[in-house]
Amino acid sequence: MKNDSRIKFTDVNLEMIRFFPNFLRPYVFLARLDRPIGIFLLLLPCFWAFSLNSRFFNFDSLYLIYLYFTFFLGAILMRSAGCVINDLVDYNIDKKVYRTKFRPLASGLISKTAAMFFVSILLLMGAILLFSFDRFTIFNGFCAVFLIILYPFAKRWMSLPQVVLGVTFNWGIFMANSALTQEVSLYSLVLFVAAFFWTVGYDSIYGILDYEYDKKIKVKSSVVKFGQYTDVFVVFCYGIFLLLMVFLGYLINAGILYYGILLLVLLHMFWQIKTITFTNLEKNLEVFKSNFYVGILIWIALLLA
Repeated sequence: MKNDSRIKFTDVNLEMIRFFPNFLRPYVFLARLDRPIGIFLLLLPCFWAFSLNSRFFNFDSLYLIYLYFTFFLGAILMRSAGCVINDLVDYNIDKKVYRTKFRPLASGLISKTAAMFFVSILLLMGAILLFSFDRFTIFNGFCAVFLIILYPFAKRWMSLPQVVLGVTFNWGIFMANSALTQEVSLYSLVLFVAAFFWTVGYDSIYGILDYEYDKKIKVKSSVVKFGQYTDVFVVFCYGIFLLLMVFLGYLINAGILYYGILLLVLLHMFWQIKTITFTNLEKNLEVFKSNFYVGILIWIALLLA
């Protein structure tokens, strides 16, 4: 991976950070608010669940708007908290990886004490939102927090930590389902498993960014496990995702528009797999970020189903 784009590849979007006051910028960087793709990848499966379940019940429109807005805020808070927790756990690892050694904790810009205080505020704000829901949704919310804390440790003891991330990033499907119906439906279970494989696939693409460093410092990931065959593993994950989405369409008796949009998703995923590269980090990051469009397309498909 010599002579690649690593010199230009930093872990902060300076253009977005400059909109914040100077004293807040290190915390914006710490929470990755300058890179909102993670927020959308956490949020969109929740929106899928809203679209999927609201078709079977007669919900008040204002309540649905409230749910969309609350989950949007919740996604920002929980993704931010997850990033801070991840950096606290990976403090020593991040200092050894070029892409992460400039982060506020690893570089010493923010102290561990300040970071712990910051994440406590984020979790408290998330709890305030959570306690506006029913008991089952609150229980699901606490499960989500446990998963957020668990994920940074997964890369130390399992060869596929993306499995934990897949569960964590899509737990919002159960929360969205329970917020609407106070139960978990078969449709949401199928949607959750599909989204799980989607997440494992796109995070494997993201993992290529740290492939060389992860091998060197003995951090586990699907990319370290499969190496140059990572694209085959991504094909496997994306293939199961699409098959389950087709099955879900059958279960909900979706129309032709639904399957037409799934075809667009298939074509986009084909482009992703053909574009995966181990030699151009910025190009690979672009491929990863393009999953935002996958999430939007699936949301539209479920709205039109």
